[in-house]
Amino acid sequence: MDDKRNHFRLQYPPPERPSIEIAGNKYEVFDLSEGGVRFDCGPTFRPEPKTPIQAKITFKDGAICLVRGNVLRFDADKRHLIILLTVGVPYPKMMEEHRRILQKYKKD
Repeated sequence: MDDKRNHFRLQYPPPERPSIEIAGNKYEVFDLSEGGVRFDCGPTFRPEPKTPIQAKITFKDGAICLVRGNVLRFDADKRHLIILLTVGVPYPKMMEEHRRILQKYKKD
């Protein structure tokens, strides 16, 4: 299978999901990479594709990353919004999150 992704995507188990805050509203992040984020935007937040977005991602350890990007699309379920990030989560933080999730959920 040919994977065209430029960045590793971390899919979060429900209790570990960070939040993304946009214009004072918080949403649950489902997966995240250095270059994009997919989150549950609920039924009322409906930006058009290419809409610029500035947001704050808050991780379970309290770390905060400010991100910017543009709306790419909604998932097929029309509830999950995907933002293509132009300023994303730094690589060291992504690796830290990956290690944390692996350690917490590793199978013995």
